[in-house]
Amino acid sequence: MPRTPRPMTPAQKRATTAPASPRRAAIIAIAITVALVAALAAIIVTTLNRPAPLALTAQAPTGELVTAETNRLSDPAEPAVTVVEFVDFECPACGDWHPVVSDLVASYGDRVEFAYRHLPLPVHGNAIAAALALEGAAAQDEATAMYDLLYDTQAEWGGQAADSQAGTFRGYAEQLGLDLDAYDAVVADPATLDRVSTDAADAGALGIRSTPTFVIDGEVVTLSSYDELESRIAAALGE
Repeated sequence: MPRTPRPMTPAQKRATTAPASPRRAAIIAIAITVALVAALAAIIVTTLNRPAPLALTAQAPTGELVTAETNRLSDPAEPAVTVVEFVDFECPACGDWHPVVSDLVASYGDRVEFAYRHLPLPVHGNAIAAALALEGAAAQDEATAMYDLLYDTQAEWGGQAADSQAGTFRGYAEQLGLDLDAYDAVVADPATLDRVSTDAADAGALGIRSTPTFVIDGEVVTLSSYDELESRIAAALGE
């Protein structure tokens, strides 16, 4: 005769209805991030490998590069000059320029608008995840803190293409005191991915294929030294 199933104990009922643990939620969030990163990587590879249009010039109106949503390191009420940097947080050269840019922001930030846009290069396996992490922090007004933290720790997580660092970046979000549920939602939102892709597409339209690349008042500049960026800014200010 078949046995009558035993009723579940209260503990068993709680186990079947309990919400996912924070660890499980984090794993799910990271898995989603990895999938989105793979999708965006394919888009960026296509964008950067697309031939430049015949009419391409190295200039663009500043208004097309800086919008209300663009991340900034300084935001003077009436900037005399606008500097836009296309960045890849896993790029060693960008890491080397980071203290230079920080010093320039401290010196000229009251007159010069310093902004940055994403250009995660396909050669850097975790650059897209880092860009998404930045946007996750930006949604909670902590973009600059995450910007600095990603560069300050670049040697710890960079160059590890075989291993996703999404969990590391989520740890940084926790370190910064962010609401992790809100952070996860932004990182996993396809609109965030679109934003990073749009930045990369705008870089491609200007013929920009490497990082860091600086655009001063709409003009893409080629620099031969760290000091030259300051001299270009001073010249744009008429000094």
